Amino acid sequence: MTKLNFALLLSACAFGSAYAQSSAQSPAKPAAPQLTAATYKVVTVKEGDKLVEKLVGGAGAMPNDTLQFSYRIENPGSLPLPGLSINVPIPAQVTYLSHTCSATGFKAQYSIDPHVYDAKTKAINMNLKKFGDAPLKKTVTVKENGANVKKEVNATPADYTAVRLLLPDLAAGQNGECSVRVKVK
Repeated sequence: MTKLNFALLLSACAFGSAYAQSSAQSPAKPAAPQLTAATYKVVTVKEGDKLVEKLVGGAGAMPNDTLQFSYRIENPGSLPLPGLSINVPIPAQVTYLSHTCSATGFKAQYSIDPHVYDAKTKAINMNLKKFGDAPLKKTVTVKENGANVKKEVNATPADYTAVRLLLPDLAAGQNGECSVRVKVK
């Protein structure tokens, strides 16, 4: 079995905000959002007679381990931050399971586009991915009556190569927490 180290994966996470475009139109410029990212392994432990999930360091993950990519977004400024998004790549070594976000009104979108690596940054170029609402469609080739036929089918979470978490405006001094869970193949 191969151990996987996902500590560096978080460097591939892209974080965006529409505040850069909107600030050009208004005299007051919002402060830059602060993003903190961490990778954890999700373990189940027995506490008394209950099973409880705990988050521990994510280094050295093994097949069938569940990992959680956690993100904390803070608005240190005095103005709201509009249009925040977190783009999370889903590496080929894992399968997407779920996501959560503490921000009321957040929305998730998905991509099934292949990863394109940027040789300069040595990271996944998230700008080349198309994102959409689930269910995404993909084309598969199946045999029908001895002939190959192309059909459009719903993509499954196992097909996802990235998740985009779209957050509502983040008020001044506020923060939000989001996470994406994956299973190591």
